[in-house]
Amino acid sequence: MSDRTAEKLVEKIKGLHKSDSNIFIGVMKAGNGCNVNGFNLDAEDLLLSEHLKTGYQGASEYIEPLKSGDTVLVLKIDNLFIVTERLVTG
Repeated sequence: MSDRTAEKLVEKIKGLHKSDSNIFIGVMKAGNGCNVNGFNLDAEDLLLSEHLKTGYQGASEYIEPLKSGDTVLVLKIDNLFIVTERLVTG
């Protein structure tokens, strides 16, 4: 990781540390980045659950991988941001 990339990540983490929560709702961006509370996290800042990255076979249909505009659940554990699930309306 370059010094510039590390500096950007530190600034993002500082901004998100202002929140009392470690659970966030984010919106995926092009290239597997994610916007969380107004902060743009790049793909290299995130861990994605494998089934969301590759797609998977549901009970009756194939579920596509994440795409730009999808709403997701993001967990922050220490300095890691983990996209765990895609969220949909009822």
